[in-house]
Amino acid sequence: FPRGATPTLPAIFTHRDVGNTDCPGNAAYAEMGRLRDIAARFNQPPGPEELAEQMRGGAIFARWESVGGPAGPLGNPTSPEAAAEGEARYATFERGAIYWSPVTGAQPLTGAIYEAWGRLGFERGALGPPTSGEIHEPLWIKQNFQHG
Repeated sequence: FPRGATPTLPAIFTHRDVGNTDCPGNAAYAEMGRLRDIAARFNQPPGPEELAEQMRGGAIFARWESVGGPAGPLGNPTSPEAAAEGEARYATFERGAIYWSPVTGAQPLTGAIYEAWGRLGFERGALGPPTSGEIHEPLWIKQNFQHG
């Protein structure tokens, strides 16, 4: 490549892809397409159906289903269930998240409340974890948190 050029390389590449060398040899280089295909098959992120299936049976899945599943306000899952602060767990969705703890249960967060809570540091921030889902008042929507 000319000096200063920015090459586009595959995720798995050999010396020959970036310069003039025989390493790793003709036999190995001839197999690079197959090796890249194998690696790609094992490196695909799970889709929404697989993520939902991984959560099935847990409190987060049950709450997600109770608010409408993929057709509800959260949409499809975008992450597997993961550890949060302390014993808490969470999963993210297309339009929000559900946080669970043994004290608060599984509480969904969406929209402006979720965004503001995220800016404040999520469950580790000043508000702590959610203790309720959204509460629709006549003039506004609110949500309760452990510290506010």
